[in-house]
Amino acid sequence: MDNMRLRRGECIAACEQPITMAERELRSFVGSVIDLLGSEGAKVLEDIWLDELAEMERTPEPTSPQWRLVSIAASSRLAGRLMDLKHDRSCI
Repeated sequence: MDNMRLRRGECIAACEQPITMAERELRSFVGSVIDLLGSEGAKVLEDIWLDELAEMERTPEPTSPQWRLVSIAASSRLAGRLMDLKHDRSCI
């Protein structure tokens, strides 16, 4: 009985942690940008990150540190969008 409880608790704790490097990287990217821009754009940020992932020629292995490349590309795209917004507002 105690072993069953321990296993269930371990499973719950494990389920709360990111499952893969990809999920961990996505959470890190969105979390860091939310700190700068607020939580309203979280879905947009996820979409940007997933778009960059879809554009990769090869998906990194689940435990590869290469997942950081997706965040770097997404950050670049986000910076471009922010620059476009700033430019559009300055023209008004």
